[in-house]
Amino acid sequence: MSRKPRTASDVHRRLDEERLGHPARGRFRSNRQGLDFMEVLAAVCNELASGCTAAEIRRRMEQRGILMTREEPYEFISYAARHGWLEFHPPSELKLTQELRQRAPFLNEVEVVHTSSFDDVAARGADVLVRLVQRRAREQAKYREAVHIGFAGGHAMRKLAREFAQRLRTPLPDMPQKLVFHAMVAGFNVLEPGTNPNAFFVYFEDDPAMHVETSFVCLLAPPMVTAEALKELEEQEAIRDAFVLARDLDIIVTSAGEWSDEHNTLRQYMTLSRAEDDIAALDARSTVADMLWQPLGNTGPVEVETGTRALTLLKLREIPQRIREGVRVLMCLGPCLKCHRSKEAALRALLGQTEPIITDLVTDSVTARRYLYPLEHRPAAVMPDQTAAAPATVASSILTRPAAALGAAGAPDRAHGATSADAPPPQASGAQPAPGETVSPKKKPRQAPPRRSRKGGGR
Repeated sequence: MSRKPRTASDVHRRLDEERLGHPARGRFRSNRQGLDFMEVLAAVCNELASGCTAAEIRRRMEQRGILMTREEPYEFISYAARHGWLEFHPPSELKLTQELRQRAPFLNEVEVVHTSSFDDVAARGADVLVRLVQRRAREQAKYREAVHIGFAGGHAMRKLAREFAQRLRTPLPDMPQKLVFHAMVAGFNVLEPGTNPNAFFVYFEDDPAMHVETSFVCLLAPPMVTAEALKELEEQEAIRDAFVLARDLDIIVTSAGEWSDEHNTLRQYMTLSRAEDDIAALDARSTVADMLWQPLGNTGPVEVETGTRALTLLKLREIPQRIREGVRVLMCLGPCLKCHRSKEAALRALLGQTEPIITDLVTDSVTARRYLYPLEHRPAAVMPDQTAAAPATVASSILTRPAAALGAAGAPDRAHGATSADAPPPQASGAQPAPGETVSPKKKPRQAPPRRSRKGGGR
């Protein structure tokens, strides 16, 4: 009977029991030199952080009298990663960062993270957000009391909010007394409520580890409404208060999606709502991306009358004025979380606006490189199977071409782009082929197998 392969859940369940002092199979015995589970785990993780392989970790543990099987270093590392005790911090891509600064001099902060994962972009975006808050509180006294931060929605923003909450659990200098969080949009997906910015507030609420006070301004409204319903909703007290308090915004944190991506949240919502006419209208206006659930073209917001529209605290056309008033707009643009597709088209639209709609940018190196060097990443026009079939087609056309069409020796055939030197060589013997006649190779005569002689003359 074959052994059932172990999964990560099986390993983590067993290590949980060892950590709690109830080893499932008695593996955590006296071969640990009196160390408990977490002390051994710390030793393994520190060896990993020093660059050791799993075999070297096992050897170094044995030198300390801690016996391990061949699989246990991997199991300890997997367990630590599952609990968030291991972190990867990719460096910045300095060359791409400098080139983006030159291409978009209106940006205040630019960070290009050398990664192809949005998780790293979210972590760096949280660091940039901390710096923006600190600078506000340090440079102007009125921000020492409170800084107002607006969050857009989506999976990407949820990851950034979680990373920012982790930063706030450590003492930070030059922080305001209070942070006020605003939901800039409403949630789209009823099956994934975590993408609603109102749901991000659970990362900051009633946490004694937070070193700042927090308060919240929710947006309790449907995500998409008709033009007539929009005016009525804006008059409701709860929604009207959210719009009024949005005037206090100091920092807006948002991301962007590519309109051509099948995982684009706005496009998916319109598809599920059977708003094919709205999708066709946006396609006709050359929509490239969306920001704050609003369509965006290469030079400006796409202003088109559709049946439904997003209910957001700010219209895209209002953002340039808010930037002139001192509001910072932090754009965290990373790959698609589902298909890992880069977003160079969205970045091109964001940086090509007639009036800037972002002030700070954090993006991944793949998106930045494909934006800065688009020709190097353009797909080939001919598919591999077509190029493989082309030489055979040319060769057959030369063989079946009449000899009179070749003209004089060495003269080019303008119809086919070949010369008489391309013609097949004459046959070694026999008559030459007539014009238009194809030449087929002669088959070799089949040779009879050699006769075997019978030795011994029979029995």
